[in-house]
Amino acid sequence: MQDYEKRFYTLQQIADSMDRPRSTLNEWRKLFSPFIPTVGEGRQRRYKREALNIFETIARLKESNETNDQIRDYLGQMVDDITVTVDDDDTPPPLLRQMYDSYTHLLEQNERLESRLDQFQAESKNGKSFFYKRLTNSPRS
Repeated sequence: MQDYEKRFYTLQQIADSMDRPRSTLNEWRKLFSPFIPTVGEGRQRRYKREALNIFETIARLKESNETNDQIRDYLGQMVDDITVTVDDDDTPPPLLRQMYDSYTHLLEQNERLESRLDQFQAESKNGKSFFYKRLTNSPRS
């Protein structure tokens, strides 16, 4: 790559710099997309400078006859961020949306439980707790 100060590259530019066919890099992009930082979609997709290092790592591992699963494991250890493609309307993928909704629901439940616990603790200090009254007023066997 002639211009190292450039921020984003096309897949063709990366393929040229690696002296590899674009079709090979496109296949790798599909196989290992969570590990390859990109911007944009379709014909407007551009690759961050870090993507060049990742493609070079993939090439090196392929030359060593590593399997795709082994390459994914290696990339998972090497890459700091795993990318997730989000549609133009900023709607997260269904799994991430479900995880976010579940997490939000758990936070809300936790807040309600903490509030109830605070209420029970305050009532028990004053002897006004429903459970305290029930225990002290129940006949002993």
